Amino acid sequence: MSGLLDSLSAATNALSADTTGLNITGDNLANINTVGYTRRTLNLAETPSAGLDSTGTGVTVVNVTAQRDQFVEARIQSARPGLAQATAVSTALSGVETSLGTPGASLDATVSSLFDAFSSLSQDPTSTSNRDVVVSRAQAVAQGFAGMASSLSDAQQQADAAIKSAVNQVNGLSAQIATLNGQIATNGGSDVSALVDQRTVDANQLADLIGATVTTNNDGSVSLTAGNGQPLVIGAAAFTLTMGTAPTTGFTTIQSQGVDQTSQFTAGQIGGLLHVRDTLVPSYQGQLDQLAYDLATSVNAIHSTGVGANGSTNQDLFTQPATVAGAAQNMAVAPAVLANSDLVAASATGTAGDNQTASALAALRNQSLGPSGSSAADAWSQLVYQVGADAADANNSQTTQQQIVDQLGQMRDATSGVSSDEEAANLMMYQRAYEASARYFVTVNETLDALMAMLATT
Repeated sequence: MSGLLDSLSAATNALSADTTGLNITGDNLANINTVGYTRRTLNLAETPSAGLDSTGTGVTVVNVTAQRDQFVEARIQSARPGLAQATAVSTALSGVETSLGTPGASLDATVSSLFDAFSSLSQDPTSTSNRDVVVSRAQAVAQGFAGMASSLSDAQQQADAAIKSAVNQVNGLSAQIATLNGQIATNGGSDVSALVDQRTVDANQLADLIGATVTTNNDGSVSLTAGNGQPLVIGAAAFTLTMGTAPTTGFTTIQSQGVDQTSQFTAGQIGGLLHVRDTLVPSYQGQLDQLAYDLATSVNAIHSTGVGANGSTNQDLFTQPATVAGAAQNMAVAPAVLANSDLVAASATGTAGDNQTASALAALRNQSLGPSGSSAADAWSQLVYQVGADAADANNSQTTQQQIVDQLGQMRDATSGVSSDEEAANLMMYQRAYEASARYFVTVNETLDALMAMLATT
């Protein structure tokens, strides 16, 4: 009797194990498209026999294991910030490239049209309409520089707004990871695979945003730091990043525990945005301001020596910029010239028909302006080339980093990903095992019934 009861117990254990296998397989299939899900596997063990003259009591479930490769996961978390940084720079610079316009049809064309107007004036220095065209073209140049400066400023403002949003996301993710840490550390021996999966997803997003470094602690929790070691999460405690305002620029600063650490955050999306806002765009603004300053100064230097149609002298065509910084944004035609185009100088002597000043102004087209030694067209080309080169570098880096992340993702999938074919095979295996165990259970149960019936008749 005891042998049959042991067999019945073995059959029951087998049915339970096979049911668990079916449930795990179904869970894997249900989460085949879930981001961050780690494939689960069932580990079984033979139940030992009670003695030398007895058989085992079937099978027991040892545990359910999440198939994680910690080395690959760590490599993914270290590679993702580079991709996020390159993507942020590439996206921002694509907007800057768009604002610069098509070569030959942007600010360079507007400046060229001003020199065309000077050339037309030199051919007919007494023409009022030619003077009106000079004023109109000069105003278009000033507006073009101001508009271009505004576009660059907008790019900075957009990057700054994105930084604010990213910092808020960092704080939200840090708090969430700290909560998960607490739940994992105090799980009481229950399965925490789902919590670990969610924490990994959050940690990857944090790495994307700020280049967080992840360290695993003995209790199963993780610590995350960024920048120069600024803490984001330590165990169940989250450290909130705060934001301030830079006194000179008005842009957002990032503070950790009350200390401005903006310059330390060089990785991830935030690092890319800071690089665009604080390094790349200011360099473009500097080149644009230098071109505006040199153009206005060079034109004024010649124009102020000429004589207008009304005999005026010592008149600037543009409002003379006080400094290079801000020259593009503040560029404007001299108010007196706007009010009276007769102040436009074509003559160097005031003699009727003299076109020396207009000719000299037209000749500026191909002459170097200021200390750069470049003509207006060359200076503009250098700016456009610089933006294009920086954008190309960012695009190339993005492509390279994407390939690295994709390859690491494939390595992760090989271990942690769910294969529908493999799970389908497991499903069939556990189904057949369950059917066999059920048949075994029925057979043992029928034998017991027969035995009980025999005993009842004796």
